[in-house]
Amino acid sequence: MDLIFAFHSKPQEMKRLTLLIPFVFYSLLLTGQKGRPVTPGMNGVIKPISESAPAERSSDASVDCPPSISYLNEKIRQHITYLASDELRGRHPGTRGEQLAAEYIKNAFINSKVTPLHGGSFFQEFPIMDGIQMKEGNFLKIRRNQWAVSDSTYYPTQYTENGSYKGKCYYVEFGIVAPELGRDDYAGLKIEEKAVALNISSPDGIHPHSEFSRYEDLSGRIELAKEKGAAAIVLIDPEGSRSLPRKFRKRLNMGIPVVFVANKEEAKRLMRKTKIKLNVQVEDRVLTAKNVIGFLDRGQKRTVVIGAHYDHLGMGREGSLYRGEPAIHNGADDNASGVAGMLALAEHLSAVQDGDGLANKNYLFIAFSGEEKGLLGSNFFIKSNAYEKEAMDYMINMDMIGHLEEDGKLIINGVGTSSSFERIIKHNPCIEVKIKTTKGGIGPSDHTSFYNAQVPALHFFTGPHEYYHRPTDDVGIIEFEGITKTLDYILGMMDKLNREVMLEFTSTPEENQASAPRFTVTLGVVPDYAFSGKGMRIDGVTEGKPAHNAGLLAGDVVVELDEKRVTDMMSYMRALSRLKKGMQTSVKVQRGKRRMVFPIQF
Repeated sequence: MDLIFAFHSKPQEMKRLTLLIPFVFYSLLLTGQKGRPVTPGMNGVIKPISESAPAERSSDASVDCPPSISYLNEKIRQHITYLASDELRGRHPGTRGEQLAAEYIKNAFINSKVTPLHGGSFFQEFPIMDGIQMKEGNFLKIRRNQWAVSDSTYYPTQYTENGSYKGKCYYVEFGIVAPELGRDDYAGLKIEEKAVALNISSPDGIHPHSEFSRYEDLSGRIELAKEKGAAAIVLIDPEGSRSLPRKFRKRLNMGIPVVFVANKEEAKRLMRKTKIKLNVQVEDRVLTAKNVIGFLDRGQKRTVVIGAHYDHLGMGREGSLYRGEPAIHNGADDNASGVAGMLALAEHLSAVQDGDGLANKNYLFIAFSGEEKGLLGSNFFIKSNAYEKEAMDYMINMDMIGHLEEDGKLIINGVGTSSSFERIIKHNPCIEVKIKTTKGGIGPSDHTSFYNAQVPALHFFTGPHEYYHRPTDDVGIIEFEGITKTLDYILGMMDKLNREVMLEFTSTPEENQASAPRFTVTLGVVPDYAFSGKGMRIDGVTEGKPAHNAGLLAGDVVVELDEKRVTDMMSYMRALSRLKKGMQTSVKVQRGKRRMVFPIQF
């Protein structure tokens, strides 16, 4: 499960979010959807999970329920055991482990008589940005010491452009201009066409109570240095307590060379005017990930989508909550459990007979990759138009369904995305299980991509645990009886839903939301995290919020907010953080080939 949707958090923590990708709620990661019972709503603001009564069991003995899926228990165990094995090394997108998992899922589809979509391949490939890779000719010379790129010396950052520089380098301390705090780190310095060394910390450190928290975002400080004429930027941490990642999902090219000096002693030498020489030659490192898609054609007009992401964190690092040495993150619950559930449903549904309620729809099974990097696989699938959205009746997303303990509760998100859901979910006569529900269609998993395409979507999740995004999320923590109970519940629900001709999509406005820290207003949009261009691309607009009222649309790229240039998510958040309730300003967007300006009332 991916928690990148908390993008309206503290600016300094969002910087950490952007750098550490994926993800998120920074230190709140375990106190969100996978911690205390709260869930991100539209724009990532936290809201409580509403609790409903246990699913009712009908007193009518004549109720016809689908057979239990318990006969597939051993296969479910086999699926999880393989997908969460060390051989797959955490199923990171673009790796051999992901390829092995994809082949396994494809073969399971074939064994279940599930066919490729449109008679083509089971695989849908898509690119994932995975940082930058060095070309020949990179070096940094500080006085007489010349360094090659390495983790312990220096390296180009995600902000860099290719180029070279030779000349003076001025120390601009933290590169902050804060008139209201009486600080101007550029006072008295002429840096036009010169290099600057910039401390990545702040005058009173990086912490939630810093006076300079609104100025801590590195992209903003780099942008300011460039505006003042800097020809190159050398980022430093003289205390040696912080670093910048060498891998990242999105390159934030600022148009000049930007490197980070990891060597503590060399960093201290840059705290006074000196001479440097550098050359930066990099190129984007792009991985190829793949969705695995199978179709069960029952000759019906409407189709149910059943999905689960199969990627995980590989050896940890980015997105991991583990603080030890790199280790395999097998992701048994997150999300080998959901994939095993999907494969079990595929095998079960391929055997149902005509006349059964479950036979009233076609089924599209999708194992998504790139979920942990920002719902990239499901986003790509929806935008590829590989299957017509108008034929999708509803979507079921299973993400972390392997930890339903005996007295636990099944969490179902998205019950407000169709008027049919709540009625049937509250009265499911085929299985008795305690449930918690949320109405919102936006959350930290792949159902969000379908909701944004106006497809009713449900997300099934069996609750938080201390193993999340750690190497300890292994087969030994899986509650297999809970998976069976969850799948039986889904089958009973689908049996009733499929007897309805067509489910109607319902937009779900934000519920019970309080303002996120340091943000007193919201634009009411969902960002496109796969967007790699300049600006912040809108993937969804919340009904009744400022963006919707102003006429902004999904697909618009915000390039300016309140006369502040927007080049990426961080610059958008920086502009938004300065706005207050009751203010009126403007937003400039790129819509196709047109630049358009809209008045915004908060």
